[in-house]
Order: sequence, then C-alpha cells, then structure tokens
Amino acid sequence: MSEPAIDTAAPVPISDELNFQKREVPLATRVVRGGTFVALTAYGLTLFGFVSNLFLTRWLDPADFGIVALGVLFFLLIKIRPKLGVLTAMPPRPTTNTQTTGTN
Repeated sequence: MSEPAIDTAAPVPISDELNFQKREVPLATRVVRGGTFVALTAYGLTLFGFVSNLFLTRWLDPADFGIVALGVLFFLLIKIRPKLGVLTAMPPRPTTNTQTTGTN
C-alpha cells in the first residue's frame, strides 16, 4: 500500500492555548520582585543569625561562647576589609619595563 501524502504547503495554525512561547514580564515587575526577594532574604538571614545566637548562648558555656564570639569577630573583620576602600586608597604599582630598569 502507498502512504498518504502529507500537505506541507499550508502551515497549521497554532492556537493560543498550545503556544507556549514565554511572554516577557515588564521591567518594573521584575525589579519589584527582585527587590522583595533581596529584602526578604536579608531579613531572613538576620533572623536566622539572631535565633542561632540565642541557641548558642543557651547551649554553650560562657567561656566557649566567648571563643565563638571572637571567631565571629575576626571573620567579620576579614570580611569587611574589602569594603573599607583600603585597596582604592593605595596607589597602583608602577609598571616596570626595560626603560625604567635601565637594562636596554
């Protein structure tokens, strides 16, 4: 038997229900969603830190809690160093080439 012929000349229209193309969300909506996500994440991390600190104060002895507090302090000092602007205050190292070293 012969196979039925397929008409490839006329495209088949696709209804809106079957068209799964992603429609672009407006920029203002994306900005508000992103800002809300960042704010909720920041508040959630602050709340988590507070609750974990309460847990540690009840769970550890005072001497052990002091060691943990010192560790957190040193970690935060290392973490905040790039934000202080020390690297931008330091002049860049001058470029060295054969002319400045006198080795022509």
